[in-house]
Amino acid sequence: MQRYLQQGLVLTLVVVGMASAAAAAEQSAATATENAPAATPASTGSAAATMQLGTAEGTIAALDLQSAAPSVKIVSAEGKSWILAVDPKLVTVSRNGEAAPLSQLTIGAHVQARYTGQEGKLAAKSITITQNLPAQTSPSSSSGS
Repeated sequence: MQRYLQQGLVLTLVVVGMASAAAAAEQSAATATENAPAATPASTGSAAATMQLGTAEGTIAALDLQSAAPSVKIVSAEGKSWILAVDPKLVTVSRNGEAAPLSQLTIGAHVQARYTGQEGKLAAKSITITQNLPAQTSPSSSSGS
């Protein structure tokens, strides 16, 4: 009987020791997380954490709204470029503070776009037209005076 009590005591000590070690490890991990810099998307491993958010500002250099995978290419004044997928069901377009149709997007227009990205693919969430190019006029409709 004494032998069973000793084994029970040893087993209890082992379980308590493991629980204490687990609690200490959890506390240590929590402290390390609080003191660590923000995780980069690649280091977290979860799909939600790998999503990046960003803003692209510049001129529309290319626009494809008719294909199965619509997209817009925005190039900044510094030469940085973004190619954003444009899902007509998810993206919002605005101009002068009001909603605008996708057809308002034109090559040469100055825009600011908010996007999300995952695994290197960027998707536009909102596009604000900040300045459109003047409408192209044909020589016959312009006044020559």
